[in-house]
Order: sequence, then C-alpha cells, then structure tokens
Amino acid sequence: MNNLKLMAIPQLMGKHFFIPDYQRGYKWEKDQVYALLRDLWRYFKSGIKQDFYCLQPIVVKECPQETIEKYDLLDLSNLEAYGEDDTEKDGPKNNIWYEVIDGQQRLTTIRILLAFHKARNFMSDQPFELRYATRDGLHFIFDDLSIDISNKKVSLPSTSQYSGYVDAEYIMDCANNIINWFNDDNEITTNKYNELGTFLTNFYMDQSKDVKVQVIWYETTEQIDARD
Repeated sequence: MNNLKLMAIPQLMGKHFFIPDYQRGYKWEKDQVYALLRDLWRYFKSGIKQDFYCLQPIVVKECPQETIEKYDLLDLSNLEAYGEDDTEKDGPKNNIWYEVIDGQQRLTTIRILLAFHKARNFMSDQPFELRYATRDGLHFIFDDLSIDISNKKVSLPSTSQYSGYVDAEYIMDCANNIINWFNDDNEITTNKYNELGTFLTNFYMDQSKDVKVQVIWYETTEQIDARD
C-alpha cells in the first residue's frame, strides 16, 4: 500500500536517501533559491494564516538489497527500527535506504539550509544523508561546507575533492545565494541577516508547533521499475 503523508523537516532527520543514475544533477540557481527564501520569509512573517508551508512532494521507494550491495551503501540492518507508534510520530523508519524518484532538488536545498542550521549550533539531530549512484563522494560536501555566519562566507576545506562534480558548484552557489539573499536589502526588507536565526528556527519547527514547513511524503510500494 502506498504511503502518503505530510512530514515536517525534523521528521526527515536520520533518514538515508539514494539518488539513482536516472536523476539529473542538482541545478538550482539564484532565481530558484531567492524565490524559495522569499516565499518562506513571507510565510513566517504573515502571522501564519495557513497551517503550514508546503515544499511539495518527495517521492521515494525503498531500495532493494541488490541496490544496497551494488552501490556499497551503508548497511543499516543492525539499526533499531522505530515501532509503529514512533513511525507515525517521527516519520519513516530510519533503518532503510530510500530511492529518490522525485524531489532531489528540494532535498538538496533543504540539506544546504540544514548546514546553516548546524552552523548556528541549533541542531542536535543527525541530518539526513544523500548518496549518489554516479557521484561517489559528493555526499561529504554537506558536512564539509564551512559556513561563517559572522563574516557571511561559505567555503570548503578542499575544493579539489569536488572539482569533478558540477553539482558541487551549484551546491556552493546555493549556499552563497542564501547568504546573499539575507544580506540583500533590496529583497523584501532591510536587515534580514539579523533575523537569520529566527528564520532557521521556524524552518526547522516540528509538527507540534504553530509555525512549520512540511513536505508531502509519498512512498510507493508498487513492484515496478521507478523509471516507469
């Protein structure tokens, strides 16, 4: 039976996502990043007239064992799964890999925003993991991102490690575009950078709070090729 539900950002934490080879790389540019930040800012400042802000669907399918072995994904079989009650509360079980059929662009952008969240020392949870069929090693970039909030800079300790990945350039550009948007007084209002912490807190709010961002989680259990 297919699983369709709403899921707040904290419910994605600790999950494991596999980006298959039929997916294009990460390609969000300045206009898309600015549009998302502008939309979120307006939502957070609106007095929350709507129940939540929706980031649209994340469509996934549980990876079979053959995929896990073929791409040498981390063996999660020894991790303790959530019970049924916890699954309803916390989202999908954390001991499986999910093939991302649709939503890679959103997941990557969320992961970059979580790097900002971590840089502000707001995060105690383990962020979700992204692994790639065709870009081995790229997943390290999210933890390697060095975000200097005070000096408004983003850097990598070693750019050569990611020099062969076009995605890495887009990921770095996205992180810089986030800083630039908050520092751009022509966007929405002035002195936004002073409210970056509040923005990130609202973005990471769980379902029990009045302010929350959610995705539509659609997990298919149909025994078909995800390409179809």
